[in-house]
Amino acid sequence: MAEVDGLTVAGLGGYDPAVLGNSALWQALPDVVSKLRSGAAFQSGANEPPKILSCIPDPVEGAWVIDSIAAFQQFRRKGIVSKLLEEIIEKGRQQGFKLAQINIYIGNIAAQRLYEKHGFRIIDEIRDSYFESQIGSPGMACMVRNV
Repeated sequence: MAEVDGLTVAGLGGYDPAVLGNSALWQALPDVVSKLRSGAAFQSGANEPPKILSCIPDPVEGAWVIDSIAAFQQFRRKGIVSKLLEEIIEKGRQQGFKLAQINIYIGNIAAQRLYEKHGFRIIDEIRDSYFESQIGSPGMACMVRNV
């Protein structure tokens, strides 16, 4: 988290996907979304992840996953997220990771450019018409870099 004058203005997280991977996300996300809106996009059959999550790239083997990157609009383009990003990459490096991974919505050019400035490159994209109808993005891209 980053603060300016005691106000939280940006944040992100990093994790070891072997400990907190997509299965943890699949379990938590539908409950969160159902509290925020109808959650219809997150419904699924028994013993399968919600259909909307089919566009979330799998963790890259050996990668430290960086996720939930956000900043209030008035604090964007001030280097705050860049500083947080380098700090969380360093945390992954200290834990022995050789790669870092970020997943982004396809078409989020501002985010893509920021991550490219930090050495990330797109290695895969997952597109899905259902995902696009529910989220407004054609899918997700997986970006990685060496740490």
